[in-house]
Parts: sequence; C-alpha cells; structure tokens
Amino acid sequence: MRRAISILGAVVLALTFATVALAQDTGRLNGEILDKDSKPYADVTVTIKNTDTGQTYTVKTDKSGKFVQLGMRAGIYTITSTNAKDNLNFTEKYQISLDHDNEYKLDMKDVIAKSAPSGEEAKKQEAEEDKFKMMKTHFDNGVKALTEANDLRTQLRTVPADQKSALQEKRAGDCQTAVTEFTAAEQGVGPKDVKNHAMVFGNLGAADECVAKYDDAVASY
Repeated sequence: MRRAISILGAVVLALTFATVALAQDTGRLNGEILDKDSKPYADVTVTIKNTDTGQTYTVKTDKSGKFVQLGMRAGIYTITSTNAKDNLNFTEKYQISLDHDNEYKLDMKDVIAKSAPSGEEAKKQEAEEDKFKMMKTHFDNGVKALTEANDLRTQLRTVPADQKSALQEKRAGDCQTAVTEFTAAEQGVGPKDVKNHAMVFGNLGAADECVAKYDDAVASY
C-alpha cells in the first residue's frame, strides 16, 4: 500500500514539474517592423535570443511586416533585425513577460530620426568635413608642387647651361608653393589627428629644404 502511495506521489510530483515547465514556455511575442518610410517591412530576418539561457529563435516578417514567436520563457531578449538587401542590422533588448501580451514594434523611420545629429551637431559635423576637404586640397597641391620641383632638380643635371636659369626659377616657385600649401594644410588638421599632423609636417620639412630654409626644415621634421 505504501509503495502504491509512493508511486502515486511521484507521478503527481512529476506532473507538477511538467506543469511548471510548460508554464515557463508560454510567452508569445507579436512583432511588427516598419521600414524607413514607416511602411510594412517584409522579409526581415528577426533573431530573438534569451540573454540568460542563449535560447535563440529565428523568424521572418510577412508582407505586412509582422511576425509571431510562441513558446517563449519570460526574460530579457536581444532582438536583431536584418535585411541584407537594405544593409539593415539593428539590435535592441526587449522584456518578455508571461502575464500580458508582448507587442514589439520597430519603426526604422523613428530610429533614423533619433540617430540623426541635431541642428548644431550637423552644422559642426559639416564644418569639420569642409575643413578636412580644404586641408586635403592644400596637401594635394603641396605634393604636386614638391613632385614637380624634384623632377626639375633631376632635369637640371642634364640640361644645357643656357636653359638652367629658367628651370631653376621654375623650381624655386614650385618649392615655395609647396611650403605655402603644406603650411595651409597643417592649419586644417584637427588637434588630435596625430597621423595627419605627422604626414603634413614631414612634407613641409621637405619643402623647407627645397627653399633652403634648413632651420625651418629641422623644426618641421
């Protein structure tokens, strides 16, 4: 009799655990994804990963931009939405609960709006970009002038004496242009841009040598 009761108790206990286990996996996630124009975003691959257990689900949005995932445990999940065609790759965290509906919505139009810089930040960014472009223009002009000066130096070794004066004058002008352009380029380099500072100063040193300002060349190097 005792054995029968024990077996019955074990069965009841097993059923109880089974009921608890089932209750843990009854979460439902209803999702909707909209594109950059707030229109239904179809064919988005949605990867849903439990941050504690590592359990991962993968679904795709339908033509209405919606998806459903059943049998989920309560917890915090990372939801990653990807679409290779549009280079979409967006991840955020979401809390799944068992006591109410879980309605997940991702509107890429809102995401893009929030990530866009503010008016002042946009102006600052634009100014920095313009400054960099101007710096690069001066640097490229300096490289061109210095290259031409070096080419003329090579030519001066072989040209007839009556042609040297004109070439020397042209070379002196190129050397001075190089100094002017590299100096202007240096003024456009950001204070923390160590790599570009080094590159510009190195070329400025060569240009200073070209105009025979050797102390300035040492300072630049």
